Amino acid sequence: MDTPIASAASALSRRALLVGAGAAVAASVMPAFGQTAVMPPVRFIETNGIRMAVHEAGSGPAVVLLHGFPGLAFTWRDQIPALVAAGYRVIVPDLRGYGLTDAPPRVEDYDIAHLTGDLFGLLDALGIEKAVFMGHDWGGLLAWQMPLLHEARVMGVIGVNTPFIPHWMLWLHPDLVNAAMPAGRTFVANPRVDPITQMRNVYSPDMYVLLFQDGHVADRAMDRDPRRTIRNAYRKDLMPSAEWGSMPAEVANMEYYGKPIPDPLPGKDVLNAGELTSTPSASSARALRRPSTGIATCRATGRPGSTSTRLSASRR
Repeated sequence: MDTPIASAASALSRRALLVGAGAAVAASVMPAFGQTAVMPPVRFIETNGIRMAVHEAGSGPAVVLLHGFPGLAFTWRDQIPALVAAGYRVIVPDLRGYGLTDAPPRVEDYDIAHLTGDLFGLLDALGIEKAVFMGHDWGGLLAWQMPLLHEARVMGVIGVNTPFIPHWMLWLHPDLVNAAMPAGRTFVANPRVDPITQMRNVYSPDMYVLLFQDGHVADRAMDRDPRRTIRNAYRKDLMPSAEWGSMPAEVANMEYYGKPIPDPLPGKDVLNAGELTSTPSASSARALRRPSTGIATCRATGRPGSTSTRLSASRR
């Protein structure tokens, strides 16, 4: 990687990482407890046929921070000042379908060709030749696709909690599959078979990615109480890593959004009260529903050799 990035990510539980809990930096660069971090002013740029909301601060080598689900640019509120102080130009968009950025209506509008194309156009709009892409959760998955599809625009990649995994087997990795499979049963992922079909052979029907494939079941579950849904998704200190292999079946199957929200919530809040109030998706069912459309693109649109993958590669 051409540019070193000064950041310190705190250890989060495996489940918190999976559901998109925000990465935390060391206490020395965190705001005082209970305070709400202030985001840089938002601006809007035109890229790849959409209007994208972008926060920008600092000067120097460009670093683009990509949030996960259910998150926004606000996810990076504590890392922005640390990176600016370290001498970087920090660019933080609401990704397609999230927050203040446009949300096209079709599921197909959220495939990897569109998502990486948005970032390609973002660099063009800002007059930047290359950037480091740092992603968390779903943003990490997107960050790893940038050097594969737009190598000339990438200075480096950082996956905060998402190591590189071929996108056809994101939820078919042995570490995830083995935790969910009954004792004595084995499974080997096949890159030539539709990943959703394979996931249905591994996980319960309430596994959150599968739930988003089936109409609006997950949307309705999240809509019932958006604020509590966000609090339930953003947790920390849930379990030590040694307990990963002995999780309850509903956790191993990642049944995050179709079940009743527990009371009291396990672990600890990631967002303080002020930050929760400042998070649009915590008060708006629509804000939750819009980005969930993108989860449905896990089906054929992202398979190796699919039309969307070939279209993306042709841009290089």
